Amino acid sequence: MGDRTFGSIFIAGLIGLILPICECAIVPIAKKLMQKGTPPAVAITFMLAVPIVNSIVSLSTFVAFSSNFPIVLIRLFSGYILSILIGMIFLSPLKKNRDRFILSADNRHSGCCCSHHHQGAISLKEKLGHMAIHTWIEFSGAAGYLFIGAGIAAFFHCSVPMGLLDVFNRFPGGDKLFMMASALILNLCSEADAFVARSYSVHFSPSALMAFMVLGPMLDIKLLAMYRTIFKPRMIIILAITIFLSVFLWISLLDAAGIFRGVSQ
Repeated sequence: MGDRTFGSIFIAGLIGLILPICECAIVPIAKKLMQKGTPPAVAITFMLAVPIVNSIVSLSTFVAFSSNFPIVLIRLFSGYILSILIGMIFLSPLKKNRDRFILSADNRHSGCCCSHHHQGAISLKEKLGHMAIHTWIEFSGAAGYLFIGAGIAAFFHCSVPMGLLDVFNRFPGGDKLFMMASALILNLCSEADAFVARSYSVHFSPSALMAFMVLGPMLDIKLLAMYRTIFKPRMIIILAITIFLSVFLWISLLDAAGIFRGVSQ
């Protein structure tokens, strides 16, 4: 089982290429996967990777950065590597102490319309009905967080003077930290965040913009609230810190290695 889980982590990081889903919908899907027996580390990798390693997100990034293919590749590669790394970090702890970090599945509170036992085969009409109800439950649950995020984003754009942004370039790593903090607050969809990142290109380096585009689909205020449906508070804190530090260190490493040196904006 351990070997299968290890291999499944690598596969989970690539599913977004054929099943493009943004982060607004990925958390309920990850929750259902774990309820059906998927190892938590695999579900976490899937949850973090799919909104970045995603065909639609790649296309939107390509368009937003005026056909800049290196930016797209760096974003895809960073999302894949980081999601695998974080999944492996939690592989052993979640296997040994699942109950300490993961909420137990309880059909009485899952919103499931078909938790009772059906007698005999279910007709196609009933299956379509159940699918429609489940779709509405998941959509309505995610939509609330999306609207809250949109409101926070609008407030941020209206209240922060653009001239203030240059201050964060005065100390090492300041531009990356500011853009990562912006990603946390703005709650943008991964299919549109590249256009917002591009609007900051006058003030910040490509590495800072990449930190914004990699962290946002993995961690923001909306996602923190949604993570409460899967993880216990301790796990949310550990996961959030792990994601933030991993993204900052990874982008800083790429920056130090000169990966962004020849990348135009």
